[in-house]
Amino acid sequence: MADVTALCQRIIVIDKGHVLYDGNLRALIERIAPYKIIRLQLEMPITSSELNQFGHVESCDGVTAVLHVPRAQATESAAHLLAQVRVGDVTFEEPPVEDIIREVFAGKVW
Repeated sequence: MADVTALCQRIIVIDKGHVLYDGNLRALIERIAPYKIIRLQLEMPITSSELNQFGHVESCDGVTAVLHVPRAQATESAAHLLAQVRVGDVTFEEPPVEDIIREVFAGKVW
């Protein structure tokens, strides 16, 4: 799906002859998933309850963690996180397009 996000600005999702979505891919992503994903490699173990203040903890095994943070607050959340937690590596990601399309087919567009 990386090729879809790189090449397409507009998408049409059709299911059994019915148009489920016709519009801007970026707008669809932001509507279905109003968050960004922060993946962390930590220098010291931390608990998910300690990470909760920075966003929704999707997973945490002590030294690696995945957070969902609201799009509008992603930069601010990341700044607070990096100032307060010893982070070895961090990546910021968009939710996978496959997950977004799955949500469209599940009827969660509106």
